[in-house]
Amino acid sequence: MTIYRPIPKTWQRGTRLLNRPTVFIAGGHLTRSFSSTRRLSAAGTITTHHGQNCSPPRAGVPYSPAAKANGLVWVSGQVAADATGKYLDNDLSVTEKSHRMMQNVKAVLEGAGSSLDKVVKANIIFTKIDDDYEEFNEVYKQYITHNPARTSVEVSGLPKPADIEIEVVALA
Repeated sequence: MTIYRPIPKTWQRGTRLLNRPTVFIAGGHLTRSFSSTRRLSAAGTITTHHGQNCSPPRAGVPYSPAAKANGLVWVSGQVAADATGKYLDNDLSVTEKSHRMMQNVKAVLEGAGSSLDKVVKANIIFTKIDDDYEEFNEVYKQYITHNPARTSVEVSGLPKPADIEIEVVALA
């Protein structure tokens, strides 16, 4: 199922419009006017993908596995869960869980018309970065070989029993 939504025309915080420069999207390219304004002007649509068999089912949370806009695909966080939504056992190795996460990312990207070769940014979220970082990297390098921009952070917890999560941005 594909849903088209217009990009909002203004940015608001409460009832106050924020002072932001005008942004124009022309021919798929982002250009910015440097004059100060109170409106964000954009033309385009956001396509959200609720792809079937492209990622584990959402756990009752209102989000899409991927959203596509202006030539980019944003993939929501993927964890070590199989196609039915069943989380892999936390007793499994980081390597096994990492392979499952990367396969989920690959499936979502392909469902949105992209691929792992087009990833430009990856965010990795760990609950035990000191223990899992190197082992995860060994798997990550097998799937994404071109070294896109990347951020790795540690958090105190993730939803469900997940202990590692990855989200990416790729060219459409």
